[in-house]
Amino acid sequence: MLVLCAALLAACAGSRPPVPATGPMPLVTFVLDDGNDTDFLLGRRIFAEQGAVACSAVTTDLINTPFHMTPEQIRGLEEAGWEIMSHTVSHPHLPFLSPAELEHELSRSKAVLEGLGVRVTNIVYPFNSNNSEVRSAAARHYRSGRGGGASSTSGTSTALYSRHSPSTMTCPG
Repeated sequence: MLVLCAALLAACAGSRPPVPATGPMPLVTFVLDDGNDTDFLLGRRIFAEQGAVACSAVTTDLINTPFHMTPEQIRGLEEAGWEIMSHTVSHPHLPFLSPAELEHELSRSKAVLEGLGVRVTNIVYPFNSNNSEVRSAAARHYRSGRGGGASSTSGTSTALYSRHSPSTMTCPG
């Protein structure tokens, strides 16, 4: 995924200068999945070289495990301008959880990340697995819930879910 991001950033950097906009500026958001240590070790540099930042969706049970970020690395990304997003505690298919389990996954992951000293306002649904109950529960804790995106392995792309609605795509301000 980082190779794809680097290629897209390089292509954008080589394009013509931007034209001043009269309305909202187009926005591309790069969300790196699961809190892998490559977000910090490689992604931070790749995006910085292009004058850009990204988001890291962190699964909190994976913090400090092999191939995943440490608390210091997570804070370092935020200090570099990245958004840290919740990606739940254990990366489950959320619609299959009981209401109590769902509440735990949503609230505990946010609490763990905030306990590290980072600001968390948005969540990325694991596997893009969500339904109206999941979105409603997420809305109690997060400004937006996101799902979908591009897959570097399958070549598929689906729309982002934003503001807890599967039919809208807005850019939070």
